[in-house]
Amino acid sequence: MVDQTAKGQLLERPVIVPHEGSCLDGIFLRGVDPPPLLVASPHPLLGGSMQHPVVNEIAYGAARVGRASLRFDYRGVGASEGEVSGDPERATGDTRAALEHLIETTGCESVAIAGYSFGCWPALLLAAREPRIDRVLLVAPPRASLALPDYASVSVPIVVVVGSEDALADPARERALAEAVHPRVRVETIREADHTFRSGLVELCRITERFLGAGARGSSSRAKGPPSA
Repeated sequence: MVDQTAKGQLLERPVIVPHEGSCLDGIFLRGVDPPPLLVASPHPLLGGSMQHPVVNEIAYGAARVGRASLRFDYRGVGASEGEVSGDPERATGDTRAALEHLIETTGCESVAIAGYSFGCWPALLLAAREPRIDRVLLVAPPRASLALPDYASVSVPIVVVVGSEDALADPARERALAEAVHPRVRVETIREADHTFRSGLVELCRITERFLGAGARGSSSRAKGPPSA
């Protein structure tokens, strides 16, 4: 594990992600061990951004186990150029641009991807299409409000995190979906947490650490079950 702090500060910097003639605003957090982590933000039409506490906590969890991360704003959000949209395919295109930037920055051949709430949608879609993604972390997939895909189309290990009090992400439903593709998908429930995870950020950080730390350098997780979390 590599200490990612310098005088108490995480080693992060703002970055610009080029995408279709425009630019997306992002934050890169330095790390040295593979895989780096790409984090997809919540709904762009509902105030979702890379500054959300859950998105930040996922990135900090990666830093604690020496993994680089990139979180970013979709088009039209914050300082990202373009028109804002809630289209999942458009968000997936933005996420792919961030993936390319993360791979170019770190030099790694494969990355992990995480999504929070709406961000689970582009994370799943991209993981189904992109062989350079080797594991997926989904936090609070909001199936009660969005028609998210199930897990059959994704061939890599998936860890799903839900709060026991989440009205949008039902733990029982997630366990049923996971059982259909067992043992590739694992569901973790954080007690007393709702969709915002105000009372579950510390545990979410620990789950992120285990999700990334389970794969030793040079090992392949594509043919294995989900990382222990």
